[in-house]
Amino acid sequence: MRLLDRYIGITVAAGTGMVMAVLLALLTFGNLVTELGRVGHGQYQMTQAIEYVVLGMPGTAYQLFPFSALLGSLLGLGTLAGHKELVVIRAAGVSMLRIVWSVLKVGLLLMITATLVGEYLAPASEKVAQNLRMGAMTDKVTLNTRTGLWMRDDRNIINIRTVLLDGHVGNVTIYRIDGNDALQAMIHARSAVYQDGHWVLSNVSRSRIGLEGVSTTHEDHAVWQSLLSPELFDVVSVAPEDLSVTGLHQYIRYLHDNGLNARRYVLAFWQKVMSPLATGVMLLISIPFVMGPLRLTSMGQRILVGILLGMGFHLVNKAVGQSALFYHLNVVFFTTLPTLSFLAAGLYLIYKAR
Repeated sequence: MRLLDRYIGITVAAGTGMVMAVLLALLTFGNLVTELGRVGHGQYQMTQAIEYVVLGMPGTAYQLFPFSALLGSLLGLGTLAGHKELVVIRAAGVSMLRIVWSVLKVGLLLMITATLVGEYLAPASEKVAQNLRMGAMTDKVTLNTRTGLWMRDDRNIINIRTVLLDGHVGNVTIYRIDGNDALQAMIHARSAVYQDGHWVLSNVSRSRIGLEGVSTTHEDHAVWQSLLSPELFDVVSVAPEDLSVTGLHQYIRYLHDNGLNARRYVLAFWQKVMSPLATGVMLLISIPFVMGPLRLTSMGQRILVGILLGMGFHLVNKAVGQSALFYHLNVVFFTTLPTLSFLAAGLYLIYKAR
């Protein structure tokens, strides 16, 4: 049975890898064409655009895992069915459930790979990509590190620990430097929002440094006039879908602690959690199609069915999640519903085909 597991596993993995390589190449080329529209902004040139797109490939690959697993399994198992190998395996006394287990073994490996890519490789490479493009397109931002975003605005050195996508920033510290490059004052705000051409700081602490020492005052709100605008942060902010599960959890806690709307990040969190499971579900649902109605079909027909199934799952998943977000429904339930529904459908089809 180990030989059977290895043979089926290699066939499915090879099909998935081939599909992943083709789709990744096509989408990367499309991303490069889109990125060329930004070439010429500041110091952003063709070389930086290529580097940015290459660094974004792990994130693209992560999004392709479920679709690649489905199409790769249909192609791999379809090849075995076309060569009558699955018929021979069944005639030798191997049950349908045993074949399913052989496929799910490689599915487990793909799920672990997807989790590692989504949690570690993709967020890290996306961060480097954003830093690269940020440094080339603007001269205001100097550094984007683990301690937050560092930039200079005239005589102010600004550190922002949290950058959101709705005009909010969190844990803002402004260091004011005098003409002799000495620290003159420091302002810290727990959060800030851009309104009517200026920033409104909340929970503000001001520290002034003078000959007599340091004096500190506190304010609930304060106005901060700055040339910095949310459009600048659009260049450096990372979309929720590109964050790790850990990073999303931290953002959600920050938003809840500050009374801000966290539903978009909750949606991204659960989509991120369900994505590796969706890879396994796509493998599972491909099996009854190959063992049943697609057993004697051509390769082109299998590809068409795979594309329709994959696109259908993707569209349903996105539509249900965004609808829950828009209509203020239970985000957790509706985010997990498509994957669990496809899982139930796959188990039912396997039961009918066994």
